[in-house]
Amino acid sequence: MRKVILLLGVAILLSLVSQTCGGHGIVIAKKDNGGEITVRNNDIFELQLESHGGTGYIWGFDVLNPEYLEVLKEETKSKSGTGMTGGPVTHIWTIRAKKPGTTEISMNYYRPWEGKEKAADRFTVKLRILP
Repeated sequence: MRKVILLLGVAILLSLVSQTCGGHGIVIAKKDNGGEITVRNNDIFELQLESHGGTGYIWGFDVLNPEYLEVLKEETKSKSGTGMTGGPVTHIWTIRAKKPGTTEISMNYYRPWEGKEKAADRFTVKLRILP
């Protein structure tokens, strides 16, 4: 009986972790800007940045070294849940660490026709990838 309860508890815990991070244990967000994150080789993590839909601004990678990192998926989710144009949205990149070492992710929040030099915001995080 104790084994059943223990297994049930582990299953519930794994389910909660999966729901919290979309199946991935590490979420990098705006609060991590300028910081350093440590991951392991082959870890899959999410980068989540917010923006306002309909403004023309996009988050674009300035630095993402493909030798160390691979973008597996990119998606956008409405924060309001209504899908209204111009409402807040979260951009989510699912990324896999490919190789041990040190690298960074650097992004600009800009309007493509104005160029990255006129970015309204910037995001940078240093990644230490352990074996």
